[in-house]
Amino acid sequence: MPRKITDHESKLVMKLVGDEFPDLIVLRYQLKTCRIIDLSGNRGLEFEIVSPQRFMVPEKTLGEGCFYDADGVPIILTLLQRKGCLWHLDVYRADNRPMKTSVDQNKVKSLGYGQGLTLEY
Repeated sequence: MPRKITDHESKLVMKLVGDEFPDLIVLRYQLKTCRIIDLSGNRGLEFEIVSPQRFMVPEKTLGEGCFYDADGVPIILTLLQRKGCLWHLDVYRADNRPMKTSVDQNKVKSLGYGQGLTLEY
C-alpha cells in the first residue's frame, strides 16, 4: 500500500545525491509529492511520482551510499531513476542476508551524484 515519504527517507535521498545534483529543485519537488511502496524484506523503496517535472540527467544511478550492519557486514544503498523520475532505493547487505539494523541516514557514507561508492569511514 503506498504511503507518504518520511522525513528520514527524504533526508536519506538528499544525502545520497548530495548538494551537487544538477536537478535539486526537481528532486525536492518529486520527494515532496511522491508516494512510497516498501519493498519486501526491507530491500528498499519504490517511488510513485505524480509530479510532471522530470530530471534532465542521463545517469540511471543518482547516488550510492554504504554503512555497516551491527555485525560489520557492508550494506549498500543505490538510488535509481527511470525516465526522469525517482524510481527505486535499493538496500542490500553484501552477503545477501537480512539486515540486523535499520538504515540510519547519519551512519550512511555517500559521495553524492556521479561520485561512486565508498566503504571508508
